[in-house]
Amino acid sequence: MKNVIKIAVFLLVLVSCEKVFEIQKCSDNPLEEISVLKQLVANEEAQDPGESNGLEIIQYTYQNQIVYLVNDCINNCADALTVVYDCDENIICEFGGIVGLNTCPDFETEATNSKVLFSTRSGGDKCDKKVIVSKELFDNSKTDVIENAVINGDCLDITFSLLSTQDRIDDVDLIDSGAILESFPIQRNLKFTIKENFTKPTVVKATTSFDISFLVNPGETVILNLENFETPIRYTRGEACSSCELTQEEELEILKKMFAEIEALAESVVCENAEEWEYTPVGSKACGGPAGFIAYSTKIDVASFLEKVKSYTKSEDDFNKKWGIVSTCDILLPPNGIACDEGKAILLFYTTFDKQ
Repeated sequence: MKNVIKIAVFLLVLVSCEKVFEIQKCSDNPLEEISVLKQLVANEEAQDPGESNGLEIIQYTYQNQIVYLVNDCINNCADALTVVYDCDENIICEFGGIVGLNTCPDFETEATNSKVLFSTRSGGDKCDKKVIVSKELFDNSKTDVIENAVINGDCLDITFSLLSTQDRIDDVDLIDSGAILESFPIQRNLKFTIKENFTKPTVVKATTSFDISFLVNPGETVILNLENFETPIRYTRGEACSSCELTQEEELEILKKMFAEIEALAESVVCENAEEWEYTPVGSKACGGPAGFIAYSTKIDVASFLEKVKSYTKSEDDFNKKWGIVSTCDILLPPNGIACDEGKAILLFYTTFDKQ
């Protein structure tokens, strides 16, 4: 009798374990059956292409369930907020935005089995298909022979041989490992693969173009290392032109958003000890010199914060020159120190008379 009980308990444990590790599946057709995704796609398709910010929906496996990462501002948008939905349409992760959210810091390393369900990234309509970004696919795919690879705008044209029964688009993929190698310029590793087909031996030469525009930011350069292809491919993405024809008011709104992000980062830490705070000049007066000063905690990512300040300052300087902005030419003196007041950092300014 004891043995029977032990076996029953053992089986119960096994069943429980299987339930714990079972991947929760949402739908076989999520873009039609999950209302939030269906509505996002419908809204995107209803927009004029010239007015759309773009939409991309990627399916992942994360925390033993299927989830959907949604980015509805992929075409060179500032302060885009990316969200992740679970099967019940709850938002479980948020990334980006003005304050640089990251509510799931392990998502990049723990999310697997990526599958692009919908994407309108710029440049994709000019190429035959998109590059797949997936470490798992990269690691588990074989490499096929590339005869030639050349840059054509934002497309990478790859020439290869395949069986006459195969399709040059449907049966080939270019897979990016997802890793960005820290160098100058940055580098990425890719693998070209052809689906196996053992029907007829006739071989033909074909060329397929892959959209690589989203592998690097506008104006930046990346070195693409194609596995088993001797020559690295150097690609520089063109500058974003979405702001080329912006009005003065529209450009001013962008500057306001940039400064709001800087302020949010500066105020993200409660000021309790003034010795843990520093300040930096920020902005550009039309007549020259900084527009002001801002305090920041040394507990934040200082390098990233100062880079944002530098970018904003240059953008304001460019704005002033482009639109002929005028200002007073008085020189702003730096603050004499920092004090904490009700959790906020206050810049201290005083004259020689004030000190006496």
